[in-house]
Amino acid sequence: MISSEKLKDYARNPKVLAWVWILLLSYFTYFHNYSNPPQFFWDENYHVSSAQKYINGVYFMEPHPPLGKLLIAAGELLLKPNATNHEFVGTDYARNPKGAISFVGYRFFPTLLGWMIAPMLFGIFLLLTKDYLISVVLSFLYLFDNALIVHSRSAMLESTLLF
Repeated sequence: MISSEKLKDYARNPKVLAWVWILLLSYFTYFHNYSNPPQFFWDENYHVSSAQKYINGVYFMEPHPPLGKLLIAAGELLLKPNATNHEFVGTDYARNPKGAISFVGYRFFPTLLGWMIAPMLFGIFLLLTKDYLISVVLSFLYLFDNALIVHSRSAMLESTLLF
């Protein structure tokens, strides 16, 4: 167990404070309110369809490595926000859902990993540069990259591969 004095020492350490700041900033940039927009965008149509096939044990040919899509399916199984998970099993492209579909499960692991990349990069930059201010600035390259934010907040494969 960590003593209160040791905890105070950590709280005064600028490297720890910078890491916590990057963690919080990346939460609001990548993870907060990740279920929006509440409709398919980019290639989610393909990945949600594939995830439903994995969930239902349907054999299919896939050009992508399976880890990213298995994590998309795992998020849906773990959180269970939708009553059914077989609507798009018969197609390679999910479109026109019969009712409202929640993306909370499908987007969970890609978004979580997208969020965790920022503090991990900060740690890598800190090991390389030994300077927490330079590491923070270098972490901003990931934190505020709009393309990475959009792809990491969706049921996509980029954040899984980057992590």
